[in-house]
Amino acid sequence: MENTKVSLTEEIFAKLKDEIVQVRLKQGELLTESELAQRFNVSKTPVREALTRLKGEGFVEILPYKGYLVTGISVGDLQNIFQFRLILELASTELAVKYATDEELNGLEKLARESFVLDDEESITKYNGINYQFHIQMAQICRNPLLVSSLSNVLNQLRRVLLLDLKTTHAEEISRSHRQLIKLIRERKKEEVIEQVRKHIMEAEQRIYSHRVRR
Repeated sequence: MENTKVSLTEEIFAKLKDEIVQVRLKQGELLTESELAQRFNVSKTPVREALTRLKGEGFVEILPYKGYLVTGISVGDLQNIFQFRLILELASTELAVKYATDEELNGLEKLARESFVLDDEESITKYNGINYQFHIQMAQICRNPLLVSSLSNVLNQLRRVLLLDLKTTHAEEISRSHRQLIKLIRERKKEEVIEQVRKHIMEAEQRIYSHRVRR
């Protein structure tokens, strides 16, 4: 019975997290235990536990006597997230220069050549997941699961705003940047790798800030 409950909690947590990350559940949307229990055809217990996990990761906040509110991302949040992302990705790619095998880099190359179609919501949403996978696979090369876990949480928070960025950015720009990074890692050029990562992340950050100003 306990394993069943854990499985249900994990399933509901994963589903709701994906819907928030993909902006199918939007900032400010109210979630209630009773409505979600009815939707998933379960008791309130696994729903409550899933929502508690989402709160712990910063995706929802509790509204007493009302339910759970899907959180937004403020400019201050973005600054903190991008700062932490830069620290994590600089560390992971520096280690990738040391540890990366040809097989691992070939896998990254395949992801880097994926594309999407502007103005196609489904294509952009799919690519948002591919872009996340590219950065996570890059981090996995460093052989440090704590770093990978931290970066995963940061990128999942960012995927909500990166959807907006992808809607105004040509796929080739991102692909070119990723492929250049892989090339530099193959050549074991650590300083140039660090500079490429810094440039890639800071450009994404500035684009997102400019999108928020225009909205």
